[in-house]
Amino acid sequence: NRPAKTDRKSRMILLTSGTTGNPKGAKHSGGGSTELKAILDRVPWHTEETTVVVAPMFHAWGFSQLVFAASLGCTVATRCKFDPEATLDLIDQYQATGLCVVPVMFDRIMDLPDEVRRRYSGRSLRFATASGSRMRPDVVTRFMDEFGDIIYNNYNATEAGMIATATPADLRAAPDTAGKPAVGTEIRILDADHRRLPTGEVGQIFVRNSNRFDGYTSGAGRNFHEGFMASGDIGRLDEAGRLYVVGRDDEMIVSGGENVYPIEVEKILAAHPDVAEAAVLGVDDEQYGQRLAAFVVLAHGGSSGPDTLKQHVRDNLANYKVPREIVVLDELPRSSTGKIARRDLLARLSSD
Repeated sequence: NRPAKTDRKSRMILLTSGTTGNPKGAKHSGGGSTELKAILDRVPWHTEETTVVVAPMFHAWGFSQLVFAASLGCTVATRCKFDPEATLDLIDQYQATGLCVVPVMFDRIMDLPDEVRRRYSGRSLRFATASGSRMRPDVVTRFMDEFGDIIYNNYNATEAGMIATATPADLRAAPDTAGKPAVGTEIRILDADHRRLPTGEVGQIFVRNSNRFDGYTSGAGRNFHEGFMASGDIGRLDEAGRLYVVGRDDEMIVSGGENVYPIEVEKILAAHPDVAEAAVLGVDDEQYGQRLAAFVVLAHGGSSGPDTLKQHVRDNLANYKVPREIVVLDELPRSSTGKIARRDLLARLSSD
């Protein structure tokens, strides 16, 4: 069911983030004006204004924001290296109406002491748009409480472009949503046999739009079904048509024959008042096939240890979802695009 090959030449090669391996070169021959319409339909860009772009421009998200700003005749203010306070200063200095980031940058801005953030207004902003990884719901709410309802969460893929966008209204209703399908994009949730799943059930996310993905530079391709491409993620749709990304399909943990999605355990850990953020992954285990291991960063003043946090998970989830080990770190390792570097965490366990 893969779309027929054509003789068109790819106009662009974008690198994937490389979170689960080496970055791949994704070839594109363009998606036409539909992509631009999809962006303008959701995010309030205006022509000839100033936008601060601090998302890395050597990957698809930051690069696309730079190109889009240029196509609208906007002035782009940026920095060689992200700094949360300097970003707030840029916004005020240039009275920027737009801010383009990766989600962890929201975290770093809100991690600044209150007295530091109060030095800056940020009231010129009409939108703050992010993509590249999951946004922390608590940070989304805190940021909008302080700077206004301006966050737009974009669910994109290097291979498929813009898939869905959560508007501020969506995020107020459901802070962990990836939003509704972009204009010109269809989303299906399928099981392992490519059967459509009912609303609310978790399965593989397949998408179809006008974005022309021509395969990887290595010659490899993606899984297609009836013209829909596998995004590589697992998720569900709610009754309002909003998408929720549960995790990567290659990150699902099978422990003792039970399926565990890391994100559901991460959410429970992060809900503990002593935890700032958490990452959960599967580790090879002779008895269970895989066991759960968690890495947490404690909130300022937090003092809970592994046993307390395990009990917190046990109080909220089934026993098989309780991490066998919990490691407390000063910070989680991240890639250049702000995603948690899970391979580094796995290597840390292997070396201990």
